[in-house]
Amino acid sequence: MKKSFALIGPGRVGSAISRHLFADGFQIKAVIGRDMERSRAACNFIGCTEELATTEFSKAEQAQIILLAVPDDKITEVAVRLAEYCSLVDKILIHFSGLKSSSALYPSAIPTTQALSLHPLFPFADAQQAYSNLLHCPCALEGGHAAIEIGRQIVASFQGQPFEISAANKPLYHAAASIASNFLVTLFSLSRDLLRRCQIEEAQLTPILIPLIKATITNLETFPPEQGLTGPIVRGDLGTVEQHLRSLYDCAPETLGIYQVLARQTLSLAEKSGRLEAPQANQLRTVIDNTATSAPDSR
Repeated sequence: MKKSFALIGPGRVGSAISRHLFADGFQIKAVIGRDMERSRAACNFIGCTEELATTEFSKAEQAQIILLAVPDDKITEVAVRLAEYCSLVDKILIHFSGLKSSSALYPSAIPTTQALSLHPLFPFADAQQAYSNLLHCPCALEGGHAAIEIGRQIVASFQGQPFEISAANKPLYHAAASIASNFLVTLFSLSRDLLRRCQIEEAQLTPILIPLIKATITNLETFPPEQGLTGPIVRGDLGTVEQHLRSLYDCAPETLGIYQVLARQTLSLAEKSGRLEAPQANQLRTVIDNTATSAPDSR
């Protein structure tokens, strides 16, 4: 028989996971929010009765699993408050932070309480998208052995892909995820802004870039980065890189440093691929580095 659960924090991720759990046969005992309106809205989304909506932490005591779907900096605070309002004996406490370890729940824990960090590795813009994107989503699990086993059951409810990570490695793991996701959005925005300076119509900016990004992702799904890398750096095209630098120096100097940082990393990747000869790599490195203080020479 599947365990019962309560949700604290009826936001996007918490509501989406709860909906999957409820559909998979986990019994929901309470949906606890800061106000009744949000709690009722979450109940409607999850599919359970609005009678489970509440603002009272004490209602979580009826559940075996308690989901703390709250902002990272509120996890410990909420866990401590929870312990004041209900007994946590034999409870399993779970939070969904990519950065924080399960130890964020320890101030409220007692020896008979299990703590788990479960992080879905996916960006969630709203509850409906979160619910859909959870299907087959990779999920990082960190905590005690018994808690991780419960985590695997939860992830199985949405056919996710669980993987374990140590508490010590969570900050580095989260940095990697931020680079892959958040910084991609930032780079897209920078590319869009540069296209705008080319006097391309506003309505065309996103449609121009999205196919390029999708094709690049397809390359990454098919080949390792060393093989999937394309462009002037891996080709050793010094003249093209120089013109890039000149154009950014003249037209968008605020982006020059970003280009240089990424160009250096791309150069290292190109060297690892074995497709860029050492003399070409050294020439490129000199041009990229020397542009820090002066505009590159025109060729």
